[in-house]
Amino acid sequence: MFDIVQEPKGEIYSELLDVLFEVSDRFELILRNDMLGKNKKKAIDSYELILAKLAPYLIEMNEKSEWASNRLVGGATAFVYEYKATEEAKLVIKQLSDSLYQWIMPKLPEDLSFYKNGRVVIAVSSHEEFATLFPDHTHNAERTLRKLNHIEGLLLER
Repeated sequence: MFDIVQEPKGEIYSELLDVLFEVSDRFELILRNDMLGKNKKKAIDSYELILAKLAPYLIEMNEKSEWASNRLVGGATAFVYEYKATEEAKLVIKQLSDSLYQWIMPKLPEDLSFYKNGRVVIAVSSHEEFATLFPDHTHNAERTLRKLNHIEGLLLER
């Protein structure tokens, strides 16, 4: 397990996404109910352009109280969108943001996180500005860690 010490931006972010999309089979984005306001339908519609760009890769959307980086209490929930980690989806993600913590409401859905075979590869909390990598949850942990270490400027802490 490794924490990302400094937010990946620009080329570092792009290279990190290259690795994450290569070693993961899905990713998720979150729309939190508590941040949507009273008119949830209208608020979700404001994300329609983003959701439409990602629609071809959608696996499912569920209303949950827990995801890779967060657990809500008191009955609070969020809409968790799960997507296939494909090359085409990667291009969309790169077009929408140029840094890891830009995935934050109200501009974008939150907490871009990745999975491999149901296990978290990276858990991101955009509001808290933290990300934790789990290279051992990938098919080949040593190879994944080697690729991450080759990203110049990506600062990891064990």
